[in-house]
Amino acid sequence: MIFPDRTFAWLTVIRAYVVWLALRAVMLVAGGLAVNLYASVLAIGVTVGLVTLEGRRRNEHLFLANLGVSLPALLILAALPPTVMELAIGIATLPW
Repeated sequence: MIFPDRTFAWLTVIRAYVVWLALRAVMLVAGGLAVNLYASVLAIGVTVGLVTLEGRRRNEHLFLANLGVSLPALLILAALPPTVMELAIGIATLPW
């Protein structure tokens, strides 16, 4: 599996972080900061879906496919920021 160059990977990761942050802000306004497995999986899934759709809208998937980057590599890059942030929220809300 070939991952994109650092520049394209960084753009995908930043885009995923911004989408996750906006999604969590909407979830906070809509129903409070839900810290459970379902909310985390939903946030990660919606973030990956929106980042993938945004990449397809910009035709980045075609460009990166010509460079040998597969769709699963892009999905992994889009899933990294929300997964790390959801884990951080989960750890921060543990009852110590």
